[in-house]
Parts: sequence; C-alpha cells; structure tokens
Amino acid sequence: VQRAGDRVRINVQLIDAETDEHIWAEIYDRELTTENLFDIQSEIALAIAGALEATLTGQELAEVSEAPTDNVAAYDLYLQARQFSFGESIIGYEQALALYGEAVRLDPEFSLALIGMADTHIITYWQYGGDEAELIRARTLIDQARELDPDLAELAVVEGAYWYWGHLDYERALYHLDRAKTKAPGNPRAWMLHGWASRRAGKWEQALDSMEEALRLDPRSVFHWVEYSQTLNYLHRYEAAQTGMVEARKLDPANPFVTVQISDQALSSAGDVDTALRVTTGLQHTDQPFSTQVFVEVRQFAKQYDTALEAARAMPEDQEIHRSRIQVREELVAMTLRLAGRREEARAAADAAWFRLQNLRQTLGDDYRILHAEAIVAVLRDEEPDSIRRRIDQAVLARPADAVEEMIHDWELSRALGIAGMTEDLVRLLGSGLDAPSVMTVPRIDIDPAFDAVRDDLALATLLNGKRREGQG
Repeated sequence: VQRAGDRVRINVQLIDAETDEHIWAEIYDRELTTENLFDIQSEIALAIAGALEATLTGQELAEVSEAPTDNVAAYDLYLQARQFSFGESIIGYEQALALYGEAVRLDPEFSLALIGMADTHIITYWQYGGDEAELIRARTLIDQARELDPDLAELAVVEGAYWYWGHLDYERALYHLDRAKTKAPGNPRAWMLHGWASRRAGKWEQALDSMEEALRLDPRSVFHWVEYSQTLNYLHRYEAAQTGMVEARKLDPANPFVTVQISDQALSSAGDVDTALRVTTGLQHTDQPFSTQVFVEVRQFAKQYDTALEAARAMPEDQEIHRSRIQVREELVAMTLRLAGRREEARAAADAAWFRLQNLRQTLGDDYRILHAEAIVAVLRDEEPDSIRRRIDQAVLARPADAVEEMIHDWELSRALGIAGMTEDLVRLLGSGLDAPSVMTVPRIDIDPAFDAVRDDLALATLLNGKRREGQG
C-alpha cells in the first residue's frame, strides 16, 4: 500500500502458498475520501473471494460492506493505536490509549475504537499492577460499544479478555470466546485468547488446539509463538516447545518474552544454567513484568549473588505487583541473601518485605497474592515450621482455581520449603508437582541452591531418583 496525500495505491496479489502459483493480481488507484474509505476494502475482499470461487454468507457480505466509521482521521488514529498496542510494553499501551481516545473524540460512535481502548485498559490492568480503575474504565467502554453494535465479533473477544484478565473467571471467558470464534473464525486473537483461558482452566489439549489455530491464521505473531511454546514447556514436551521458540526467534530474536522462554526451557528441560545466563543478559533493564525476577533467579542458580543482589535492589516498583502475583523487591533481596548464606542480612531484608506487605494489606486485605508472599517471607524471617505451614495452607486455600498460577505458586513454595528444611512438606508438595503439566522439574531442582540444604534427605532423594528413572532429567 502506498499513500500520498489523499491518493492511495494498493497492489494486491493472490498466490497459492503451497505451489507458489500466481492466481490473481490487481492494482487499485483511488482518491481516499470519507465516502469511499471502505469501498476499496470491500471491492478487494469481494474480488479475492471471486478469484477463490468462495461463497460469502449474508453476514460476511454485510461485514465486508459496512464501514466502522465515516471519519478518515479517526480510522487512521485507530490503526496507529492498534500497532502500538501490539508492542507489549507500558509505553506502547499508554500511547495506544491516547490514540484510541482521540479517535473516539473524532467519532464517539466508533465501536472498534471503544473496544480497542477497553482491551488496552484490560491488558494494562493484567500486566501492570491490577489498578481497579483500569478495569472499571474498560467495563464502561465495553458497555458503550455494546449499545452501538451488540453483534460485533470484537465485542465478544474483549468480553472474553475482561472476564479472563479482569476476574480470573475462565469459564465465563471461554463462553464469550467461543461466541467470538463462531462469529469470526478467522480472528487469530479470539483463538489465542481461547487458548490462554483454556490453559488456565486446566484444559490443556483444548488450549494447544486453539493456539495452533491462532498460529495458522497469524504465523507472524512473536508473542503467540512464545505462549504456544510455553504451554508445551509446561507439558514437558520440550522438543516441540523448542521448535516453537525457533519460529519466535526468527521473527524477533531480541524480544524479552523470547528471552524469558528460551531461559525457562533451558532450565526446565536440562538445568542448562549457561544458556539461561547468556540469553538473559540485560533482561533486568527491560520493562516487561517479571523480567527482573527472571534475571535474578537465573543468577541465583548460577550462584552469582552479587549480580543478583544489584538487580534485585534496583527492581522497578511497577514490576512488584502483577494481577496474579506480588513480589516486593525486599523479598527478592532477602531470598538472594539467604541463598548466599548471609542469613542475618536476609532476615533484616525479609522484615522490610513484611512491612511492605502489611502496607499493601491495608488496601488489598486478605488477597491471595499477599498470603502467598507472606508465606515465603515467613521462611526468610525464620518463623517456626508450624507458623510457616499454617501460612502456606492459608495461601493455597485462598488462591483461585487457575492451573497455571497453581503450578507457579507451588514452585515458589517448594523453594521456600527447601530453604526452611521442611523436607516432609516439600516431598508431599513435589509428589505430584513434578508430573506434567508443571513448572517443577528434576533438572531445575538439581541446579537450584534453594534445595542444597535438603539434597541428602532420603525421602527427597528417593523421589527425585524415581523421576529420573521415569525419564525426567
């Protein structure tokens, strides 16, 4: 597509991807006006359908012909906002919100812009701290869009995201995403969101099926390849997971999500600390959620404690609180000091973490994320085993049903139990936690200093050796 002022030229080619056969081509040279904003798009879609000898349904014809806005400038802003929202960064989301807002100001009945803005608020809520105001704003925008056009497929997609990321209600999210897939079977985001929600609902094969369809529809989405590969990694299907990461790396080798997943695969499948160290170099300077935590954990495994401490102490505040987890920097510092054998310093840092958590409790109450963080900090404060056990039980009972977070929380609790020397509790947790799907693996445990104090325990050694004989590590 080439554009100069009010003129647009679109060179369209239709090629059979399997045979490389040139099927059809056309050049569209038009003046771009409010009146014909979507006429060209409709003309091209109908011409391609004709070349393919495809039959469009009445609904599809209506969708092709219907213009989402009659304001060229608003549509231009909308397209720019979508591009920024694909950037997976707080700066990109902020820019997207500004552009969507301006598009809505120019056309208050531009449903797709309202939906895009709602979606961006929901993603920001999920990724960066869980500010309730983001979710409230998203709900208002969704309701506005519904009043304008309740049948839009994109509306069902954003409803799915709202119940998934906003309320951790995966069944309700899947209901809306099933509707979205029916309304727009060619929408890759509907399929990928369906895959994510299915994964968290513990429907693993359904999750893979939906993710594979999303990738078939849009094979150039780096983030989607990463998520697909991560799901395979959870299932301990490492060869297939590696293939997914090869595709992701081809598209964007410097992407921090790619970096994190390569590191995670190396550690989970083979305890390969050298690869994890290499690929996560500089990761702590990115603005993605958990980037500092991943950088620090890898340095803990490598026993590079001074480097880990420097990064932990500098962790940005906006990485401490996530919708599904809370880890204040003082906890990360305390954990690193404890693994380094600096127990008194670790206890002091853990006391500071406890103070921070109690302040957060003033606004969040008995939030399951607070309870989980308190259980880990209790170990670093050297509380008695009965107290630690009681806190872990509270945290486990309070957390929502979520197959992914349960795995991650159990891994973090297993590390804490290893540090506390509570081998009986640890073996009980690892008993089923090492089987796929899981984050816990024998190779990861083998290189994690959190388990150094309990490696000689007979029950733990017997469990791990049994898993090795089964082929895990």
